[in-house]
Amino acid sequence: MRLSIALLISVFLLFTLPLSATERGVKRVETYATADRHALVIGNSAYTQTSPLRNPVNDAKSMTSSLQALGFTVTTLTDSNQRAMDQAIRKFGKTLRNQGGVGLFYYAGHGMQVDGENFLLPVDIDPSTEADVHYDAVPVGKLLGQMEAAGNGMNIVILDACRNNPFARSFRSASKGLAQVSAPSGTFISYATGPGKVAADGEGGNGLFTEKLVAHLATPGLKLEEVFKRVRVDVQRESMGKQVPWDSSSVTGDFFFLPSGVQPTLSTSATATTPQVASTGAIRADESAWRDIENSRDPEDFQFFLEVFPESPLAKTAKFKLRRLERKQVKAEQERIAKQEEERKRLAEQKRKAAAERKRQEELAALKHKQESEGVWTESNTGIKFRRIPGGGFLMGSPFSENHRSRYENQHTVRVDVFWLAETEVTQAQWQAVMGSNPSKFRGSDLPVENVSWRDVQEFIKKLNARSRKRFRLPTEAEWEYAARAGTQTAYYWGDGIGRNNANCKGWGSRWDGSQTAPAGSFQPNAFGLHDMLGNVWEWTCSQYKKSYDGSEQKCSVSASKYSLRGGSWFNPPGGVRAATRGGDDPASRHSGLGFRLAQD
Repeated sequence: MRLSIALLISVFLLFTLPLSATERGVKRVETYATADRHALVIGNSAYTQTSPLRNPVNDAKSMTSSLQALGFTVTTLTDSNQRAMDQAIRKFGKTLRNQGGVGLFYYAGHGMQVDGENFLLPVDIDPSTEADVHYDAVPVGKLLGQMEAAGNGMNIVILDACRNNPFARSFRSASKGLAQVSAPSGTFISYATGPGKVAADGEGGNGLFTEKLVAHLATPGLKLEEVFKRVRVDVQRESMGKQVPWDSSSVTGDFFFLPSGVQPTLSTSATATTPQVASTGAIRADESAWRDIENSRDPEDFQFFLEVFPESPLAKTAKFKLRRLERKQVKAEQERIAKQEEERKRLAEQKRKAAAERKRQEELAALKHKQESEGVWTESNTGIKFRRIPGGGFLMGSPFSENHRSRYENQHTVRVDVFWLAETEVTQAQWQAVMGSNPSKFRGSDLPVENVSWRDVQEFIKKLNARSRKRFRLPTEAEWEYAARAGTQTAYYWGDGIGRNNANCKGWGSRWDGSQTAPAGSFQPNAFGLHDMLGNVWEWTCSQYKKSYDGSEQKCSVSASKYSLRGGSWFNPPGGVRAATRGGDDPASRHSGLGFRLAQD
């Protein structure tokens, strides 16, 4: 088979002219003979905290052999942990950036969605709650971001990860399968089954989806879309319509896994199911009096029936219904009394909360007045405005009752000294004034600068300190949360409720909702006068990231392997932008959700 493929490739090389791929998804995609081909293949079977899967490692090996025969340079991982998967994805993105060409990512194993975001699960994952998945799994969005940032010719993503959620019993919302994701520019995404559906692991040596995919990849003359159409037809037929592969594409050119001059025509088939109609029946009484009362809910009807027809064959039935109705009446009365008591308690609690809210608003107003009276200053080189944050103690982390909390947010008392913090994230204009360049994906002088790594930020601070003769830095993780809360202990600095249009994130109702960054300072500030502490962009801190608090959150580090991120960003759901939400990333990491704000002692 490989010899036949090699001969076809050699013939095609003699007759194919190079095609341009300078614009992803716009110009014709480079074909087999002219483009470098790179693939990352991952298969996870040996899960340690849930039932292992039969086929993903076999699927990964089969895909590796097929792709190598088709001219791909393949990196293969099997039964990998989160760190290995994360490093492989970063290296894959770097390869695509440096060498260009066609990128293909294949994954087989457990996958799941949390709050509409898809995650690939490493073999050692052991989440207690849905929130833990954000820290312990690999987000599909991170993969797509690496591939999109590479700027190569085109990308193909294949996810055979739509099996049942293995931790569904531990989670509040056991969403099935994977969520629908729109393909970024120049990208083709294929799922083993439709959004929200699940695919079987398979009984043979391979999963059904991958078995059919391997069978069609080497068919000469099939365009990319035609390969997956044939896979869809075969899988739908053999699963009796239970599994229907699905894809999303923004590719506009033609790509052939194995080109030839033949353009076969696909025939598709459809299956239909015949609905079953249940039959119904009714029980009839044989006396007219019984027919009048048999469905009554009034105990007196059955009491009267027993008085008039004490010897009736239906007397026992009448007594049964009478007693059942009497019990229901007693239960209804008990429930009425309980509801009255519950309503009384609800009103009392509502009154207590209203009083507490009034007190909180008064305290926040006093705190805001104190803050405003203590001064604000502006850095002259950039125009960055700083506010003085009064020192004090607070309870860092989140209570067990808080929705979407992670087990790594344990509450503990922390005290911070007086420091200064910028009112907003550093903007693109402020960055450019110091660095002379703009790395951001979303352009606008008043938008926060993003796509900057922790190391990029240190270079910015070094240059600004030299120019201003001051000592700027990033805030510690503890300073950041203290400033974000501004005297509150609620999930968000405006309360526990999500509300609308309070910050820029996915599903909060702003005009930038889940689509891009918003101009710095677009939303109401907290009691310290700080804008956008939640949402818009994740903000780097100077603290080493540890999953569990150990004191690292209260100090700066100059050589950590991961640094803490706080605040969430424009692409996170509301649960991911709470005051206690934590994240961590490599100091070299860059994407359109990473920004920062400055602190000063």
